[in-house]
Amino acid sequence: MQVAGFLLILLAGGSLAANAQEKDQGRVRLAGKYRCVKLELEQKTAPCDSPPLVLNDDGSYQIWGEEGSYELVQGRWLILEHSRRRGLGQIVSPREIVFEYRVGDKRCKVTFRRIFDPPPGFSLS
Repeated sequence: MQVAGFLLILLAGGSLAANAQEKDQGRVRLAGKYRCVKLELEQKTAPCDSPPLVLNDDGSYQIWGEEGSYELVQGRWLILEHSRRRGLGQIVSPREIVFEYRVGDKRCKVTFRRIFDPPPGFSLS
């Protein structure tokens, strides 16, 4: 029980540290990897097998074989420079980005959630 309690305290502390790092002088910090957690096509959920969205500190991104730069607009919208079909990504929180776009005549909504890597040397085993 003591180990479980210690682990919960450690994880809570890591979460607080991650929240503090997400803010950079009052701005949302988006750099990191985001996993696709939900895909909706015409309000029906489908399996999401998208590769992760990678946002780099230098303002570049990679996803779906695309590379380019990204821009944060008004603290709520993510624009992927070379993306033709993805549309704007809405920053729901520093941990979640939702893209809505059309594929033909169908509305598509893809939700990405931030992947937090454990600090160096951290192991659950």
